[in-house]
Amino acid sequence: MRSVALGKRGNACEGQVDEYERWKHRLKMYRLWKEKHRIDLPGKEVKIGETLDVRDTEYIWCAGTIELKITTANRKPLLYIHYNVRSLTHTLGLESKVR
Repeated sequence: MRSVALGKRGNACEGQVDEYERWKHRLKMYRLWKEKHRIDLPGKEVKIGETLDVRDTEYIWCAGTIELKITTANRKPLLYIHYNVRSLTHTLGLESKVR
């Protein structure tokens, strides 16, 4: 009984090789896009007035503008972000996770 079930599962996957390759390509392109959009990389400086993609506290992505950048010794800069789609303002540390 068990070998029959495994045989059926193997046959169902044979036609999905192209789909798997497309998925691997999409995953690779997503990782490249994510790396390109990181703001905490060495040599990449963010400036006041720059617009970024930011995620709010409800996990909704929207555009935001950097209004204030606070820099101190031995710490990453702290950014004061104004959400452009709502009347919200949020403080974002550069040590926040990039997803």
